[in-house]
Amino acid sequence: MPSFLNTTTHTTHSDIFPDMTTYNLEKFQRTYFINNRCVNSSNVPCQIRQKLYSLSIDLYSYVLDEQIHNVLEGEIERMITGVDYLEKVIHKLDIHTAGLNNGDFGTSMAEDELEILYQTVVHNIKEMEENIERLEKIMLKV
Repeated sequence: MPSFLNTTTHTTHSDIFPDMTTYNLEKFQRTYFINNRCVNSSNVPCQIRQKLYSLSIDLYSYVLDEQIHNVLEGEIERMITGVDYLEKVIHKLDIHTAGLNNGDFGTSMAEDELEILYQTVVHNIKEMEENIERLEKIMLKV
């Protein structure tokens, strides 16, 4: 298995009750190493959305200038759309990694395609976090 496909598992219903044979793809999570910290694939979109919703609330509470408000609101909406895309890419990567972990090579993607997806996810997460920091700084100045 390629080194970039570091996965961790968490306990699911089928782990506690082994006679339950339903296959659960949500069991597989990828750990991304970004800026010397680890993030789990299932948590990233939720955490980013939570920050964006918090920024949106702050925007309505503190930014009174209509022009600035509209620009920042558009940026937040664009980033929320970006989180939706990120979530789809993460889900696709997790599904194909689950296939690799189970030895199901018939439906898995080539390693180079998985590497491209992985790098796309890491790049998008970094970019979104940087953009959120910029928005927070802008809102502090307004």
